[in-house]
Amino acid sequence: EAGRGQRWTILLAIAALVFSSFACTLEFIKNAHCNSNADCGDPDYPTCDTTLHACQALGTGGDMSTPDLAPISCTQSSQCSVPTEPICDDGTKVCRACSTPDAGVSSECTAKDASRPLCAPSGACVECLTNRDCIQSGKTCDAAAGACIPCSKNADCASGICGAGGVCADPSTLVYVNKSGVSCPGGAGQGTLDDPYCTVQAGLNQGSLQGKKVVVFSGSYVENVSIQTTASSFSVNAVGIGQPTIAPSAAGPALKLANMGMSISVSLDGFVLQNAIAASGVDCNGGSGTTAMTRVSLVRSTIRNNAQYGIVTSKCQLTLDQTTVTLNPTGGLSLAGSDATIQNTLVDHNGTAASGATYGGIYMSNTSATTTNVNSSVVENTTGGGALADSGISCAGTVDILNTVVHGNSGSATEINVGSSTCQPDHSAFVGAAAPNTGTNNIDLTTCTDTVMFVDATNDNYTPRSGAGACSLIDKGAASNSFGGTVVNAPTYDLNGTT
Repeated sequence: EAGRGQRWTILLAIAALVFSSFACTLEFIKNAHCNSNADCGDPDYPTCDTTLHACQALGTGGDMSTPDLAPISCTQSSQCSVPTEPICDDGTKVCRACSTPDAGVSSECTAKDASRPLCAPSGACVECLTNRDCIQSGKTCDAAAGACIPCSKNADCASGICGAGGVCADPSTLVYVNKSGVSCPGGAGQGTLDDPYCTVQAGLNQGSLQGKKVVVFSGSYVENVSIQTTASSFSVNAVGIGQPTIAPSAAGPALKLANMGMSISVSLDGFVLQNAIAASGVDCNGGSGTTAMTRVSLVRSTIRNNAQYGIVTSKCQLTLDQTTVTLNPTGGLSLAGSDATIQNTLVDHNGTAASGATYGGIYMSNTSATTTNVNSSVVENTTGGGALADSGISCAGTVDILNTVVHGNSGSATEINVGSSTCQPDHSAFVGAAAPNTGTNNIDLTTCTDTVMFVDATNDNYTPRSGAGACSLIDKGAASNSFGGTVVNAPTYDLNGTT
């Protein structure tokens, strides 16, 4: 009987060992190798432990209580499928991360896949680590995926320009300005991506000379930019990355265009022009030439805190789009004999109540010129006592006003001098819009306040607010309107670029 008992004990021990081995085998099977939760098909093992690369049982809380699969054995790197373990170690014959000392361009990664030649901090072989790695392909870097992808905006690209089809521009086709460049401060630079010019003036001059677009990177550029030419025409298009600021240290405008007999055309996209001393932020003077000879365009820009006007023009063709003109004590815009297209523009808090202060928001002495003002807001501007101009918009000449709000402007009898045959707004909003001869389809704001109409006027957010009742500005505009036979089309986006 004793011998029989020993035999049963031995058999039971063997059975337990076999069952244990079978259970362990099941755990190995359950804990399948994985890179993400999508690889884990068993409902009892639904999540992937990305450190151990094993499917995790329910209730383990990330601490695997069951064995992981053995490391992937290999003879060559092509057999290593885990992204963070892409290299087959020559000694251990086990897949591992790419070598940390080999960060950047990696001989190991290049040997495995020439299209993913860089070693990332995660240990994965990737196509890119920064946007500069994607210059040759004309793309931007998705750092999380380590892959070059199409761009969606200028700031995505190392070159600073995102073009049609999501293609980043070739840096060799552009002129560069960066006050933090290798030659700055004190040097000149070469205008290339790796050795940019140090001043906006130098960049614009070379951009016009070479016929190239200029890219200006963020920073405060302490200079007076002046375009005055008698020898040849001047045409340049500059794009700011990160809202570069032009803030003069000497008296004069932040940007001055003075026509000396040759055509001038300057376009700035994404700039801040501020703190001009004893002058306006932008001063565009066409001299004795025709209006079309001198042109300035400001897009996605801000003109603020200048000693005089935000913008002053004389015989100049002005274009504003997605631009803010604010906190300029003499007034927002003064346009004399100048054609202007103003859209998606906020003109606010310009002018002062001091006696003798000239204008408030927009003053136009455009007797023979044409101004189009579409989808804009002219709010909270002020004129001084006795000033001649209307505090919001003062029309002279032909002014086509569509989808524009004029409100909260003070210091004169009226905010907008509607009534003449050349100044009758359509689908706009202002105090007194219900009176005769004030245009068509307009909203009378006599009983409306900024608090009711706008999201947060206290903090200068003049986005129309929902729930404003009779004072609502939402969906009250028109896609287009005909002014005396001239069709004016509204843009399909707003100040912030929202469709």
